[in-house]
Amino acid sequence: MWELVKDQIAAEIKHRVNQFAMLGILPKGLTRYFNLITQQYSGHVTIWPDFTLTELINILDNPTTDLLRHCIIHGSRRVYPSKFFVKVSKALIWIEINRIKATLVIERALERNFLKAKLANNDKLEIVEENL
Repeated sequence: MWELVKDQIAAEIKHRVNQFAMLGILPKGLTRYFNLITQQYSGHVTIWPDFTLTELINILDNPTTDLLRHCIIHGSRRVYPSKFFVKVSKALIWIEINRIKATLVIERALERNFLKAKLANNDKLEIVEENL
């Protein structure tokens, strides 16, 4: 019961903040940070490298190529402290990608054969119906 009430209150606050932003009562910067905080997070874990103060100030700006490169390199170093783990992890990722590719090839072949069988079955049914 409490979860329902809490969700309703949060939805109402978010709705009002968006209304005030559309009317120009609240500054856009405040609404951007509010939306960032109230966003629903689910799924995979995102790993961030240690940022400097200037990088944190510009966190909502579009990332540059250099910033992306910096995040990928330093983020992977935070997760995998040695090169050995990075190499093993990359190898495991490629093994998983190859397994998924093989599964897709099998699934596509099964779908093609299923459609061929279905079409052949439909042709036989039409021939039988014509003979009646």
